Amino acid sequence: MIPPLDAAQLAHAARMQTALHAAFATAGGWLSFADYMQLALYAPGLGYYSAGAVKFGTAGDFVTAPEISPLFAPLVVASITDVLGSEPFAASDVSGGSVLELGAGTGRFAAAALRALDSAQCLPQRYDILEVSADLRERQRGVIAAAGEALAARAHWLDRLPQQFQGVMFANEVLDALVTERFVMRAGAPRLLGVQLGPQGLRASERAHEIVTAAAGRSPAQPLMQSPAVPQSPYGQRELAIAQRLGALVQQLPDGYVGECCLGVSAWISALAAALQRGVVLLVDYGLPRAQLYHPQRQQGSLRCFFQHRAHDDALFRPGFCDISAWVDFTAVA
Repeated sequence: MIPPLDAAQLAHAARMQTALHAAFATAGGWLSFADYMQLALYAPGLGYYSAGAVKFGTAGDFVTAPEISPLFAPLVVASITDVLGSEPFAASDVSGGSVLELGAGTGRFAAAALRALDSAQCLPQRYDILEVSADLRERQRGVIAAAGEALAARAHWLDRLPQQFQGVMFANEVLDALVTERFVMRAGAPRLLGVQLGPQGLRASERAHEIVTAAAGRSPAQPLMQSPAVPQSPYGQRELAIAQRLGALVQQLPDGYVGECCLGVSAWISALAAALQRGVVLLVDYGLPRAQLYHPQRQQGSLRCFFQHRAHDDALFRPGFCDISAWVDFTAVA
């Protein structure tokens, strides 16, 4: 049984509903799934990742690898010590630091990684963290402080990507939280799925043909760590972009096939590449190569939501209180 919201949560839900109503009014009553997801996850002070609710661990909504086992961080560190121990990184205080973690969750990975790097005698001058959530930053500071003053002194929090970074960029389960479009195949072409606000509240719907020139990308811009805006374009152009991304696979997908496509991933990876002067990017996430992700038998996509350790696929349930994610197109990332 799903527990009811308490008084504070009900007040938060009311503020989120006000923000959603304003967004729908601006957009003519219909938002693409990506625009809705942007609001539900990243609306300042309201979205799931922007508000102060506990997200990780037993008191939150889901558990990630660093929370499950102390082995995760040492294994990751073992794969990057060759990079950090080589020139020009060894004994070098390069601009931007030698390790940059994108979205550090509770900080448990960072604390364990610093210990493992110290044990391997490969401790970088800086361990930078790019985190958009203010409450997560505070939790991270507390967890990392427990690793000891000397190690905690290496940790620094950033508001944006550094320029000319040298070292290792690491992200665990960040790509799957970037906003994604959802689409349904109709007559051999992808058609956007979105959200409509009606008398009975939110409901999923396909894009109506008359909305083809509706303004897109009205959600507030977010720091790169979490979710770049989808391209500023009419919705019809987004459908074209999805078709171009899928390429020849489009011809194999049956009518009614539902899938997800993260149009912002290219800009996200390009930003990392532009910042990385020398080093390695290590991304850990759920996903598949494109041919498998968009296989004709995978007809309902990979959308997954979490609320208090309950997995479901209703992204319209309690917006602002549920995590929303989709599997990653590894081919697009590569």
